[in-house]
Amino acid sequence: MEVGLIIGAFFFAVQFLKLRRWNKYFINYLELKEGKVTIRYIENNYERELQGNKNQFKAKKETAFNRTKTVYLAFHQDNKLKIKQFEMKEWTEKLFDEVVAAFN
Repeated sequence: MEVGLIIGAFFFAVQFLKLRRWNKYFINYLELKEGKVTIRYIENNYERELQGNKNQFKAKKETAFNRTKTVYLAFHQDNKLKIKQFEMKEWTEKLFDEVVAAFN
């Protein structure tokens, strides 16, 4: 019984840490206008902002596998991964596709 409880607690802790890592970012503003990009997002309860020319940014729809397939939108600036936006609220896979099309 104790072993089962310890294994269950360990499994829960691992899933909790994955969820916190995956939900680390939330993009609340995205603007692509006249070749300029502005992205405002929440990271660990702090508002942050990325700005630059469109050619500095790349948006890609990525897939991660846990117990199920998880899709997220990855933003790279100057070839460095900056933000991973997972599906939540208005951020759906369909919206990810629209954003990727706008950046390419």
